[in-house]
Amino acid sequence: MKAQAVQLASRIGGVRALYDEIEVGPPRDTWDATKDAWITARLRSEFMLDADIRSGNYTIETDDRSVYLIGSARSPAELDRVTRTARYIPGVRRVVTYVELRPGNPVAEQPSRPTGSIKSINAAL
Repeated sequence: MKAQAVQLASRIGGVRALYDEIEVGPPRDTWDATKDAWITARLRSEFMLDADIRSGNYTIETDDRSVYLIGSARSPAELDRVTRTARYIPGVRRVVTYVELRPGNPVAEQPSRPTGSIKSINAAL
């Protein structure tokens, strides 16, 4: 079943990456699924409230108390903060990250483009 699932997922058009974290096991009860949903909601809230994390850059999936983070971080510090935040949510058993670091500086750290002053514009006319 696991190999078939990977094969089917890899055939879908537009898929850029496939992370094989499939675990085959007995069906889970509703209470376990509720705990996973609570972990995801709590983590999403933590990300949204943290000014140092751009929460929209992350997809969060929780299964059997394992948190899977997928997305892109603006810096190694943000990646560390995201991972650390996930680890300290009550009930989390493990954190798996598929987060990429974006190349270059975050927009806020890039030098601004010079703009001409009124004096230099007038002198050019």
